[in-house]
Amino acid sequence: MVRTVDTDVVVILVGVFHCLVHQYPDLDLWVAFGAGRHFRYYHINSVCLELGEAKCQALPFFHAFTSRTVHSHIQTQLIYCLSHANALAGSVT
Repeated sequence: MVRTVDTDVVVILVGVFHCLVHQYPDLDLWVAFGAGRHFRYYHINSVCLELGEAKCQALPFFHAFTSRTVHSHIQTQLIYCLSHANALAGSVT
């Protein structure tokens, strides 16, 4: 369990998730994110398995270029980054 209020931490975890799973096959990674009424738990394993390894590794790159100085809710950030990752994946294949 990782506790954070920073989207950068979540994006980094998603980016290195598959490397961590290779080293620790039984890894079950959760993130406790946010504060107050915006507090949520995210199961990183489920997110990364849905995205696939290539999109997970691309996410930190897109986050670095699209991150705003005022952090918004993580779902909005991830949806924005993932939509760009999907567009790139489509143009590469």
